[in-house]
Amino acid sequence: MAETETITVKMLHVNGKLNVNTVDIARGVPFLRVLVNGISVCGTIDTGSDRTVVDLEFARTQGFDVIETKGIGLTNSNAIQISSVPNVPVEVPGQFSFVAEVVGIDLPEYECPDAGDLKFILGMDILQGFAIVIDPKRQMIAFAKSGNIKGRGDQWMRIDWTDGLVTGRINGHPARLRVDTGSAFLALVPENRFHDWFPGRALEELPPSTDAAGRQEKNVGIRLGVVEVGEVVATHEIARVSATEGPADGNLGFPFFMTTTTIFDGGQSVIFMKKPKPADD
Repeated sequence: MAETETITVKMLHVNGKLNVNTVDIARGVPFLRVLVNGISVCGTIDTGSDRTVVDLEFARTQGFDVIETKGIGLTNSNAIQISSVPNVPVEVPGQFSFVAEVVGIDLPEYECPDAGDLKFILGMDILQGFAIVIDPKRQMIAFAKSGNIKGRGDQWMRIDWTDGLVTGRINGHPARLRVDTGSAFLALVPENRFHDWFPGRALEELPPSTDAAGRQEKNVGIRLGVVEVGEVVATHEIARVSATEGPADGNLGFPFFMTTTTIFDGGQSVIFMKKPKPADD
């Protein structure tokens, strides 16, 4: 087995001042502008992706080397052709930069909020060294080295984020959930658990999605599902999926984190969430 490539990240903050960027969450996932080879493209942050991804067509137009590899199942057990794209220079303006080998796939023609197509996905191979602050109310995102930002005081809740998983409850049932900021559903629940957790609930048609291979997928589930992690409770759409493998009981999507300010710290394997204010506050 080849050794894991060492990626050197250069932080771009000046004099210890934490820079912030705009993040667009209107589509249910976090979008931001990323410079890839100096070209501004639409990118997203996906804690559910083990690898950072660049669109193959974009990589070829930029003259990057593309090394073909075997097809690998990436989502919902669908196998798609992937490639390796070495020496890709990336910068999140004012935040950090790096040069690394990333995965190349034909990303679907997913229109971002700024009307450009999705070209880049930041995965956990890079994000595992960061603390990421996302404030949905102010539409703000900031990055710092792992351990440099912590939620302190009684207003913050600490959540163990071990191996990408957190402990919570779906419809009152205990569950280990993979944190998946790339999903616009509150949760993705495997078929073999869905019927046990939502007995007697009729399946409803949910908004369709496009998988990593560009295939349009129909989605079914429930529109008013409840997920709890610690003191944070969210209600939104929960989709039933066919995939059943892996240590998680389901995926916890980004809509859960749209309820409050969140700090994702991959290096410390912890998430801090600002506790919701009391109803009468």
